[in-house]
Amino acid sequence: DPGTAKTTDLAAMANLGPIIVINAEGGLRKGALRKRGINVENVRVLPEKPEDLTYEYLDRLHLEIKLALEDEPGSIVGVVWDSVTEITAKLLDNIVDEANIKAIQENKDRDPFFTDIADYGTMGKQVRKLVRRYRDLDCHFGVSALLKRDKDDDGKVIYQPDIIPSLRKDLMGYMDTVIVTDVTEFHGEEEYRGLTKPVGKFRGKDRFGMLPRRLLDPTFDRVWAYIEGDIDIESDPVMIHARERRLALKEQTIEEALAADNEEIDDTGAGEEPSNPDE
Repeated sequence: DPGTAKTTDLAAMANLGPIIVINAEGGLRKGALRKRGINVENVRVLPEKPEDLTYEYLDRLHLEIKLALEDEPGSIVGVVWDSVTEITAKLLDNIVDEANIKAIQENKDRDPFFTDIADYGTMGKQVRKLVRRYRDLDCHFGVSALLKRDKDDDGKVIYQPDIIPSLRKDLMGYMDTVIVTDVTEFHGEEEYRGLTKPVGKFRGKDRFGMLPRRLLDPTFDRVWAYIEGDIDIESDPVMIHARERRLALKEQTIEEALAADNEEIDDTGAGEEPSNPDE
């Protein structure tokens, strides 16, 4: 959902080295990322004006990145798409615009907002080809997506990436890790969380089996540290802090309950010595 730190989580890839962010959302703010501890000096945001976000642009950029990595391995740590929801919408708009231009050139009447079913098919082919190419680069590849409430074949409610249905399964299949992000408040402190396993109506995924089911602060660098084995749930300071807070709260709750019981005993006189020894 919006506001659950998707962009921040992926931009944290920059803590591993130079990255490229395809910013289709328009919401990337380096100042805000810097405050979250992200090395924004490693973030290059594309496309730069006056370049438009088109299939041709993304295809050409892939080739440029591929050649750069062949020339200097490690020079680009990863690429981020933020978000695939907006990128698919822009590519579809481009296809519709091209159809409108063609209609004008042929002097044909056409509703400028009409989208043919074939246009969705063309856009789907473009995205599949691009995702596979970027995924196969010799670097990380991260994608954000908005969440869509849907129903499965049995009519059960599920939440999946907000893209056309024909792309959802493919996109999630291409990825090693799928994390559903949310934010909650725990006793006055915000907690950003990531669900990494398929649970109930949510479709998380952990191909490596290295992540806790619910990971706090699921930033890319932290996820990668888990996958590499540099940290685990027992050594992760963020998760340790969360456990300590919950344990302290539990102990406080127990103490308050005991105190309340003692007050009740005192109020009823049950704790006093009987005045008659025979009673």
